[in-house]
Amino acid sequence: MCQGRTWVGAFCGFAGEGWGVKSGTGAKELAVPGGGVYLRQAWGGKAMVVGMYCAVFWVKRMRWTCVSWLVGMMVACIGGGINPVAAGGVVADEAGLSHASEDAPAVRFAILGDRTGQADEGVFAEIVAEIVRMDPDWVINVGDLIEGPQPDDAAVHAEWDRVMASLAAVSCPIVYVPGNNDIFSEESLRIFSERTGRRSEYSCDCAGVHVIVLDNSRMNGWDAFSFERRAWLESDLQAASARAVPIWVFYHKPFWLEHFAAGTEDPLHGLFVRYGVDRVFSGHYHRYLAKEKDGIQYTMIGSSGGRCGANATRGEFYHFGWVTVRGGSSRLAVVQAGATKSESWLTLDRVLAQDAVESCLFDLHRPEMEFKRPMGIKLVFSDRCGVVSGRFVWELADTGWVISPSSGRFDVSQGPVEVDFSSQVQGLRYPLPGLKLVTELDGRSFEIRDRLSPIVSVPMGRVSDDHRVDGRLNEKFWDSDMTAVIDDFGSEDGGVCPTEPVEIRLVFGNSKGDRLIGEQEKSGDRLCIGIRAKTREGLMDKVNENETPVQDRDGPVFLEDSVYLYFWTGPELSRLTQIVLNRKGALLDQQGQVNRSGARPEMQKEWNGDILWAVDRSVDGWVGELAISCRDLGIQLEDTSIRLNVIRYQADSQTLSVWIAPPSFNPEDAGRLVLIGDGEKERR
Repeated sequence: MCQGRTWVGAFCGFAGEGWGVKSGTGAKELAVPGGGVYLRQAWGGKAMVVGMYCAVFWVKRMRWTCVSWLVGMMVACIGGGINPVAAGGVVADEAGLSHASEDAPAVRFAILGDRTGQADEGVFAEIVAEIVRMDPDWVINVGDLIEGPQPDDAAVHAEWDRVMASLAAVSCPIVYVPGNNDIFSEESLRIFSERTGRRSEYSCDCAGVHVIVLDNSRMNGWDAFSFERRAWLESDLQAASARAVPIWVFYHKPFWLEHFAAGTEDPLHGLFVRYGVDRVFSGHYHRYLAKEKDGIQYTMIGSSGGRCGANATRGEFYHFGWVTVRGGSSRLAVVQAGATKSESWLTLDRVLAQDAVESCLFDLHRPEMEFKRPMGIKLVFSDRCGVVSGRFVWELADTGWVISPSSGRFDVSQGPVEVDFSSQVQGLRYPLPGLKLVTELDGRSFEIRDRLSPIVSVPMGRVSDDHRVDGRLNEKFWDSDMTAVIDDFGSEDGGVCPTEPVEIRLVFGNSKGDRLIGEQEKSGDRLCIGIRAKTREGLMDKVNENETPVQDRDGPVFLEDSVYLYFWTGPELSRLTQIVLNRKGALLDQQGQVNRSGARPEMQKEWNGDILWAVDRSVDGWVGELAISCRDLGIQLEDTSIRLNVIRYQADSQTLSVWIAPPSFNPEDAGRLVLIGDGEKERR
């Protein structure tokens, strides 16, 4: 008799297991009307309490022995300590939601977007691999894992086989949310539960977060959300809210989006506000967007493999969500596909192999751009690099360049290959066109990028007019046909000019200075240089009020808006002269011997050339004027060209622009001033 009654106590003690209760953060599942909807409600450790209560009840009523009571209590404790996998396979967090605090370790959730809608299996597999590399604690998808509808059960199972093969590498728990491609019939509903181990609508505790999954896969609005289902949802929200834990709600179709866009009230939003829902996640439209309303963060995760548009600025790109939870707060990062790499994705051996290929695979000859005329471009591929074939493409978007052919393939299996192109600049020279080569190295795709940087020539002549160097550029010859004009500047890497506009004018002439500290007036053959530099609106007003022009030499010119002039002259272009003038009128001049290795020359700052200079300022910029002795510069009047580059540096914004990019100390990379005679410029 006692033995039989002890088993009654044991049954009561194991009641927690029958109800799906787990010690610490168990859950209770109750079937409710509405198509297999059920509730998981945390019970804390009540299995033990239930068992003990039942044991004590029967002791008092039946006057069983103390042994029977002790056995019943022990069994109750065992029952309370059991951690069963409840129906649907959802196991609550063993740490317990009540332990969440700001000092608790961070928990990380990966939120997978739609896989289907013309699924790109390669993208989905890569995103799963990226998630595995980041090692999340939980993975939750927002629906549409399989392609549906399918004609029969076998086809549906085949779709799930492909999905599960991709997800097999995920070692953490996965929470599945049904989408309209996953559930489209009663049979597909049954298969969803069979393959995921989840019912279509449920809630669970995930590492300190209470997650509610709603099924709107076959709904077009919340009008079809039955009273019984709403009652279950409210009951679940109320229980979670009482425990003061973060609450996240997931459902595939973002009905909230339509309501918020139309300015109408989403039927569930008030319920979410009342019970303190923190986040609502959806998918369906294969694009990302977010909206905060009344303290609730609504997020639509886009595509993790389903076909999407190509406008990334509208959220149309492959990605997944990465949510970090610490205590009661959470933060979402959107991770674009391809953004993560394994720690061994690029090794030293591979870098050395890449460097070897880049150094010998191709040679992009720098064409000479003479007065913006059409020019030919030559690209030579080598057969000595171990690379056999690949393709090339000119990246011309947002440039003023036309290059033909714009793309093609190369194959060096039979020897070196030359490709000739025709090109024309229609507008601004910058940004320069980019060249992308795609080939294969060690079985992996390998890209090489370069920019076409032509050698630019501008014509320059001689004028006989005498003029005074006063920083005003008001002599007529500054606008004559004999004066070279340089006004097309770009970034160091060949991109769009980052500084305000600047214009440089150069011409041979006779000049005399207004004043020159420490020296007497000099005259003779000089290279005359005019500078017109624009600045931001209002900047010069402040400058002009508080400063007066100076004429310092060899001071810290780089602290102000400055123009740098580089000249390569002398036998075999072995001499480099640097002259810098800033908006205050400070000048730096120095010379050095060109290092044929391309390194920066050792400059002699103590060198002071025969230079006249002056600066004038206006409301929208400043004007500089220089006259440099041809003798000191190393220029012979019989020379046919002068090597030159010009750089503008704006110290206030720390931006730099160049005439010839990329800037180099090699004279072969510089631009050319081509000397012309009277009337020759018109003919050219």
